[in-house]
Amino acid sequence: MTEPTPKRLLVLSYEFPPSGGGGVQRIAKFCRDLRHLGWEPHVVTAEHVPGRPEDPSLLADVAGIPVTRLPHRNAVRAVARPIAQVKRVLRTAGPGGTAAGVGAGGAPSIGTPLSTRVVRWVCVPDEARRWAASVVRHVRRSGERYDAVLASGPPHSTLIAGRRCAEALGVPLIADMRDAWATNPHFLRPTPLHRALARRAQRRVYGSAAVVAAVSPDIAREAERFGASRAVVLPNGYDAAEMPPLTGATGLPLALAFMGRFYGLTDPAPLLEAMRTVIAEEGPESIRFDVVGDRSPAVTEAVRAAGLEEVVRFHGYLPHRSALEVVAAADVGVVVIADVPGSRAVYTGKLFEYLGMGLPVLLVGPADGAAAQLVRDVSAGRVVSYGDTAALTDTLREMLALKVRGEALATPDWGQVARFERARLAEALATLLDETLGDET
Repeated sequence: MTEPTPKRLLVLSYEFPPSGGGGVQRIAKFCRDLRHLGWEPHVVTAEHVPGRPEDPSLLADVAGIPVTRLPHRNAVRAVARPIAQVKRVLRTAGPGGTAAGVGAGGAPSIGTPLSTRVVRWVCVPDEARRWAASVVRHVRRSGERYDAVLASGPPHSTLIAGRRCAEALGVPLIADMRDAWATNPHFLRPTPLHRALARRAQRRVYGSAAVVAAVSPDIAREAERFGASRAVVLPNGYDAAEMPPLTGATGLPLALAFMGRFYGLTDPAPLLEAMRTVIAEEGPESIRFDVVGDRSPAVTEAVRAAGLEEVVRFHGYLPHRSALEVVAAADVGVVVIADVPGSRAVYTGKLFEYLGMGLPVLLVGPADGAAAQLVRDVSAGRVVSYGDTAALTDTLREMLALKVRGEALATPDWGQVARFERARLAEALATLLDETLGDET
């Protein structure tokens, strides 16, 4: 019997391997697995943006997938270059060579970079606007036929490009929402006009999408408020074949690990303060904290100011599997989500990989947020409200005592955890695509 011809899926994603990061892995794994589920992905992405994480090891997952790479046209990158030149001049000319643009007392700020703030004023909706426009031109000129369009964002320009491409091709659009749009704390709009323009674009995308696939219930509900006819939850996940065995040692120290980048939304200040208190009581050998990801000057200074240089170990950005191996040697996987407007919808990808390897979780963030609810649902660990340093200190004391006694820090519900295996999620996406195409025909 002749095998049915795979359906062709146009996938729009601003970042794709060899770019690295959690958002890249979601779309790369979907493309890998959809090939075995009756769909043939064709990816249009941007050339790698210099300075962004890069992980060539992810290329193995997407070998054989047709990929078109257009110039990244990244506005933040373009603005950052002249700003850096001005800063170099100021450092040279300033009193005593002091760098401009640092926080109070000379400490670097953990807030949003100046280049990003400038772009938020001049580029609506975001830094990828010019790249997104080039995608639409490329698809229209190519003359290629597709059965559906899957656009993954942020950046939200990708979703706008997805709407325009789907309209030009006369096929359904699936809007893949890795983060919220209107309420996203990463994309704060500077003025009412900017917010109005962003809301209008969001309504147009959601109103035209056959379905919105959202990583969390909060994001799905936002999509429905902005006109989505159908919004389903398709969460992040973990790849069971990639999960290393836990290798943590018995006894002291209590080993914490964090994957990702510390910045405003993930400011670790409450955790560092709680660690400092416990270490003052129990000694420097009581806690170790491994940080895997780009190293922030602001966090390095905060660690120094807290006297934790011998406790916090910065590994820098590592290939994904190497990062997982570092985390697998810990006792606790840390998630930090500052309690700011919009952060309750944040469903960080690292959390699912902690779950996949069976690593107990310490979530420091909104107690009523999507991530906190997930930790509770699967009995994965502890949730402490961001900013409640006293409760966080008590939690570290409790986990330390359990570790010393050789008792489990968490007992996850593996039946619940297995729902987030990437193969299952890809099957759900394939079913969604098939249903959507059936609706169109």
